[in-house]
Amino acid sequence: MANANATALSGRSGVQITIDSAKVDTAKLAETLDKLGVDVGIDWLWGTGTGKADLLYHASLSALDDGPAAVDISGTDIKDAFGIACDFSLLKLVFIKNTDETEDLLLGGLANQIPIAESTTPFAEYGVIVIPPGGFLLWVDPIGVDVKTDKYLQIWAETVDITYDVVLMGEKTP
Repeated sequence: MANANATALSGRSGVQITIDSAKVDTAKLAETLDKLGVDVGIDWLWGTGTGKADLLYHASLSALDDGPAAVDISGTDIKDAFGIACDFSLLKLVFIKNTDETEDLLLGGLANQIPIAESTTPFAEYGVIVIPPGGFLLWVDPIGVDVKTDKYLQIWAETVDITYDVVLMGEKTP
């Protein structure tokens, strides 16, 4: 199996938010409590189809301040944890964490980018997502977006070179 990336993959991606907000009502001498609870996610299985993936890439990379770096997810630039080229056909999960403490990380903005940032106003006619210092982006599409043509993850730093963590998951090109 020299060309197989993974033979098993399982896990969960999701968002869990639990916040309690209290306000003291001085007239009633009591607290009013507002509770927010969000728990959404997907249980991933190995394979192809909705909620399944057979390709995983993760790394800590550097973003340069002299222009966007295009991470090509078509199998020519990146390798999985086993050293095998990652050739995505469908992208199902993108996680990017800006590990810098002061600088913004910019995602998107150029042609042939993975279509997760779109814009109706011109910024090189493509949308840009700003990930603030210490912030992160989690994008999930359980069906997957076709990335055979638009296959570049455009990433750059605002003013100085910074590092970021990236996780990509989806289906490999058959």
